[in-house]
Amino acid sequence: MKEEFFTNLPSHITIDILSRLPVPTILRCKSVCKPWLDLLNAQEFINHHLSNSTPVLAVFHEDLSSQQLYIFKDEHNLEHHELHYNLLIPNLKLPLEEFTSTPANGLLLWRNTNIRPNALSICNPITREYIEIHSPQDFDYTYPQVVTFGFGASRVTNEHKLVRVFHDCIRDQGTYRVLRIPKSECHVYTLGAGSWRRVVAPPTPFVYNCRSIGAFLNGNLHWLVLDLDNKPMISCFDLETEMFRVFSAPPPHQGGGLLIDVFALGESLCVCDNSSEDEIVIWLMKEYGDEKSWRK
Repeated sequence: MKEEFFTNLPSHITIDILSRLPVPTILRCKSVCKPWLDLLNAQEFINHHLSNSTPVLAVFHEDLSSQQLYIFKDEHNLEHHELHYNLLIPNLKLPLEEFTSTPANGLLLWRNTNIRPNALSICNPITREYIEIHSPQDFDYTYPQVVTFGFGASRVTNEHKLVRVFHDCIRDQGTYRVLRIPKSECHVYTLGAGSWRRVVAPPTPFVYNCRSIGAFLNGNLHWLVLDLDNKPMISCFDLETEMFRVFSAPPPHQGGGLLIDVFALGESLCVCDNSSEDEIVIWLMKEYGDEKSWRK
């Protein structure tokens, strides 16, 4: 094959060929030449590769000596619950000591929920690259103030956005129940822009869980929240319009709190309720946005 063969190929054909290679080979291809490096870093290649990729399982493992992220690739039909995975990328070191994560188009948001709650990183687990997102000084907060985050990509522009929801609250000294929310704010960070900007806050005061990260689905972020009557609701933020809306959540089995949260399960929104000692209850929204379609 002549050396100039790939040079004369249309870019979309080259992208299609390279996207079929194993991930470790794609990473090595970045070192072949600068045109390939630019091509493999282009949004066109990223979108094409994601559209043809099979789902993987990301597992965070922590022991006394290290914390690592393992990416497992499905080698069997999950419909038969074989759950056989081959380790794709071991020993991925990340900058935070303890974190929760949420995926968006192949990228992960990592957040330290204890020691440095404003410490954020966006990670590409395939290339092992990450960037740290720094919060402005006025983002610092103390209890009983609450801050939570979400990460996703808008439907039209495909921009990756990091969303921060903050609220101040006044609690009952005996029961710790939230009585009032005198201040509520929302800020958005668009990857590549390099700065945070303030957008319209949730129209109704809701209590967010500071340890929760918004579930990304259908171009929206979703948080399980409580109103001031302790009724669970789903707070939904549209990443394209940057506006909030709310729909009802299924009733909690008992208690709730940290043991119930909202997740994206395939193409559906679900609520996992682990507040019972006897069972785990999963509610699935059959028709997205239809409050009457919750099924147990």
